[in-house]
Parts: sequence; C-alpha cells; structure tokens
Amino acid sequence: MSLDLALSTVFTVQLRTVFHRCTDLLRPTYRDLVEAGAVVSTGHCYVASEVLYHALGGAAAGLVPASLRTKEGVHWFLKTPGGAVLDPTADQFNAPVPYEQGQSRGFLTKKPSLRAVQMAERARLSLSGRQATSSP
Repeated sequence: MSLDLALSTVFTVQLRTVFHRCTDLLRPTYRDLVEAGAVVSTGHCYVASEVLYHALGGAAAGLVPASLRTKEGVHWFLKTPGGAVLDPTADQFNAPVPYEQGQSRGFLTKKPSLRAVQMAERARLSLSGRQATSSP
C-alpha cells in the first residue's frame, strides 16, 4: 500500500476540526492547559498521530511513529517513507519543531487505543488499516 499524502492532508484537517470536542480524551494536565486558553491541539499529539497512522494504513503504508522531547514534554508525530513529517498538532508550537531529533518508536498498542477510536469516530475517520477513507 502506498501512502497518499493528499489524503493525509484531508485527514489532518478532519482531526483538527474535532480537537475542541476531544478535551475529555486529554490527560488532566493538558486539559487544564487547553481550558486555560492553550491551543486546542495541545496534548493531542499521541492520539492524533495514532489516528492518522491507522487511518492512512500504518506500517503497510510505510509510516513510522516518532517522538522527541521538547520543553513542554514528549511530542509525537509520524515519518513517511520519503522522509516527510506528518504532525496533526504542529500548530501548538510557536517555534519550529526539531523533527530531526525525533526517534522512531512504536505506539503502546498494536491496535488503535480506545482514545484513538473515540477521536477517529468524532472525526469520521476509518481506522481499518486498509485503504482508509473518510466517512460521510
């Protein structure tokens, strides 16, 4: 399965439209930050990257989860086979993210986590692991 970068853009936009309805999926520290006025994508990096990974075909599409340490904590994103970065929560940062410092790693679960399933449902994204499509 090859990666469709145009589809990744569409899916990222869909994810960003539901972050404000996903504060219940945040860890309390991040929920407090968002409720205090932080960018709504704050704290969603792991789950949003997990959703994007599974929706776009995961390892079969050549995607690799990666993370790096920032002054705010650990930040998650995806690497593509061509070396591009897919980061659905990049807008939470005021400065460029040093993606080159990121380390490839796996998610905590092989299948989508419960939080990923819930976010995907709200964004109307399929986590089939096959040719992912947006739900109507």
